[in-house]
Amino acid sequence: MEAMYGSAFDPQTKMINGQAFQRLVADETASLSKALASAFATAGISDSNPIGFDIGSTGQVELKGDHPDMGKIKALLDENPDLSGKIRANNLRQHEAAMFDVGEVHANRIKTADTEAEMLAAWRNSVAAYDRLDRTTGTTFAEGQLQLGMS
Repeated sequence: MEAMYGSAFDPQTKMINGQAFQRLVADETASLSKALASAFATAGISDSNPIGFDIGSTGQVELKGDHPDMGKIKALLDENPDLSGKIRANNLRQHEAAMFDVGEVHANRIKTADTEAEMLAAWRNSVAAYDRLDRTTGTTFAEGQLQLGMS
């Protein structure tokens, strides 16, 4: 678990600190954003148009969108399996971090609910948020920034 969650994992309690994990994912995402911006610049690919990265059923990075340099981006990722692996890992970690966030919001709403009706409303809101999250896949890279969700 420590290998997956780093300092966000507490081996004594065997719990993951959601805020620490969010920071870890944010740092990894910033680092990957810089690496993508550098790789795109080196390959002569503009990052002004968004490009979506999704994970296919066999684990490969799939490109989404209508970026004019789609062929160059595919070639770049094919030639750099380490970069593809980082995109794949970050995509999954961003989604997991978003799940932590939704869970934390849900727990806080339940804790602060004073009535059964408020608890039911909190549960309904959380179910809707989890449903939206379940349909949100992939990441989008544009203007040097990588973020969860396809544009």
